[in-house]
Amino acid sequence: MSGSVVDKDSCTELPEVVKEATGESVHVPKRHFSKALRNALVSAVVLVVLFAGGGLAYTYYSGKNSTDSAASAADAAASATAAANQPVKASKTSSKTPEGVAINLLSTPVARGSAASMSVQTLPNSKCTIVVTYNKVAAHAAGLTVQTADDFGTASWDWTVSPSAPIGKGMAKVTCSRDKKTAMVEGDLQVTAK
Repeated sequence: MSGSVVDKDSCTELPEVVKEATGESVHVPKRHFSKALRNALVSAVVLVVLFAGGGLAYTYYSGKNSTDSAASAADAAASATAAANQPVKASKTSSKTPEGVAINLLSTPVARGSAASMSVQTLPNSKCTIVVTYNKVAAHAAGLTVQTADDFGTASWDWTVSPSAPIGKGMAKVTCSRDKKTAMVEGDLQVTAK
């Protein structure tokens, strides 16, 4: 920078005097970037490099961890399958537990001559009877017998509605007993023509 004078406070350069071939003096200004502008550019480049490196590192490590999480998901699925294959044990009930009964399933409406089903939930080992009536006429189908509730308290019946059963409203009444305690539930049944 010979022949130029720099003002250090403003960081701008004063014009340099150059003699042309014609012998005349011409003032040519020199450009200098200020220190703040140069620091800003360097900082921007450093940030771009850091973000690019961080993105690459994130992509690399998340790709490695996805195979690990896929393996742990497979392990979890295998554990769930193993647990599902284990028999479920029924809970024990006390003799002081009050008897109760609720309808799980009652097929309705049901057509004459077709299959009907009913399932109830009660205490395990309860003795349950069912009485089915069609328009106040008692049904005498083969499947309407006394059932003992299983270890989970479920009792169910399957029967065929008589082809001559009266059309209209019917009822299925289940009474369950255990340890000299009794409970009863009724469900409406609709009989239709074929």
